[in-house]
Amino acid sequence: MNSTVFRVCLLLCGWLVTQLPAAEPAAGESAARPLTRHVLLIHSSDVARAQFYQTLPALLRVLSTSPVPHILEQIELEAQWDCSPPSQEQKLALFWPALTSGKYCAVITFNDLAYSLLQKNLAQIHPDTAVLFAALSEWSAEDLQQHPNLSGVVQNIAVRENIFLALQLFPNLKRGVVLLDRSQASNRIRQQLREQEQLVGGIPVEVLHPDQLSTAAMLEAISRLDQNSVVVFYAWFSDKSSLARQQSRMCAEISAATPAPVLVLSDVLLQYAVLGGWVNSEQHAAARTGEMLLEVLDGRDAGQIPVETQDSSLILNWPELQSRAVPSGRIPGSAQLRGRMTSHRLEYQQGLLLVGLGVGLLAVLLFGGYLFVAWRRRSRQRSAALFSHLPLRFFVVDGDGNILHAELGNRHGLDERKYVLRHLTDIHDIDHAKFQSIIRDTIRNGRQTTLDFAYRGRLRTAFFSKLPTGLYKREVVLWVSQDTTELQQSRNFARETAERFLQTLKSIGDAVVVTDLSGNITMLNKVAARLTGWDEDEAAGRSVDHVFNIVNYQTSEPAVSP
Repeated sequence: MNSTVFRVCLLLCGWLVTQLPAAEPAAGESAARPLTRHVLLIHSSDVARAQFYQTLPALLRVLSTSPVPHILEQIELEAQWDCSPPSQEQKLALFWPALTSGKYCAVITFNDLAYSLLQKNLAQIHPDTAVLFAALSEWSAEDLQQHPNLSGVVQNIAVRENIFLALQLFPNLKRGVVLLDRSQASNRIRQQLREQEQLVGGIPVEVLHPDQLSTAAMLEAISRLDQNSVVVFYAWFSDKSSLARQQSRMCAEISAATPAPVLVLSDVLLQYAVLGGWVNSEQHAAARTGEMLLEVLDGRDAGQIPVETQDSSLILNWPELQSRAVPSGRIPGSAQLRGRMTSHRLEYQQGLLLVGLGVGLLAVLLFGGYLFVAWRRRSRQRSAALFSHLPLRFFVVDGDGNILHAELGNRHGLDERKYVLRHLTDIHDIDHAKFQSIIRDTIRNGRQTTLDFAYRGRLRTAFFSKLPTGLYKREVVLWVSQDTTELQQSRNFARETAERFLQTLKSIGDAVVVTDLSGNITMLNKVAARLTGWDEDEAAGRSVDHVFNIVNYQTSEPAVSP
């Protein structure tokens, strides 16, 4: 029962709350705006051009710092060269209901064509919708009367200033050529030059645009210019595909085609081997427009933000000035020299270069040292492995018996820790005096000496040879010792066998004459001595034909020895 009453009380309280009147806003306080703001971006051609001139990225970078939630919408109008195509107005007409209803917090245009489409019907745009223009070449204060919530950035297109700059850099200048497209800004430049009767600074200036020439004809025309001419490049769009790509490609082709210096009007074109000039920065203009948009998002009326005029900057490419041998006295002092390092920066980079070279050299030396040490260690390991398996021992000994180096080969079970050799007397079970005498004789006469000796029940042969003095900075002998037990035993056995065979030949009852390969007698036993009448000692070394004469028993004439 109690729970039912409690529920009824809650329902009754909720109904009473809903019946309370809403609080009225304070005097002068406007109704709360929606939390999410809508912003419309109008591109005169396509997003690629906005990307190329860095206008859209610059605007978005600034806008990303805003804490106010917002939604961006955009219109990509068709190409820039047609002044008033129906298709562009039809595209914009789709957005007019939203523009007149106040859906958009702000609408931003990126150059003349986009703004001109809005300019025709500024009065119809909702008063709360701010109109901001970026990089506009010309505007009228009368626009504020139609739509007070308006501001932006105006840029100066410095064609005449670039002609005068060329005259200052090249006093012998005779001719100027201006390259334009079909945009409204280009039409305005042509009108200004026409009003000046095509003369700027006293030299004739010719305007070329796609209505007159094809791209190939234009490139052919500027290729015939000499170094006493100047080319001022604003834009050249000859078809409706990839405008941004055309702009960069055309600037590069123009710079390569003409021997005349090329001046440009946008800072993004300074990278294409041009001389430079009075240039505008659409990126800076878009960034400043983005800052204005931040103020609008914070609730400020655009009409309270003054329209700003952004002057051109004088930027020249230093490598191009050097290649054209422009004296430094002709370069304006206000010019920014692109590609020229200041003395401080040059010293800094030279210092970095020296440090880098030093670090690189040190790294090379360390790496080389590491390789050398590794090679030496590997070489020693190979040598140690080689000597440990050789049945040889060798020593380097001086005349005083000091052992300077020793390799004991397989050591035959010797304990290395106990068998450290520093002097001849450290080697036990040998005749030290005899070895010392042989070493000194070898040092004195320089002849190789051989010695057979017994060592601990084995027979060994030692070879002594004098080494060059420069190896150890003293007179030393290389003493190589080899176990020759089996070899000496074989020699002794062969010698004893030969001796027994010789005694056998001398003792038999038959005559035996032994000769060498040349037929000279080496041995004559007693029976042969009696038969020939020659004593063994007298016959030794004589020809067998001389000692043992064979005659025919019938004719008594000498016969051929068998």
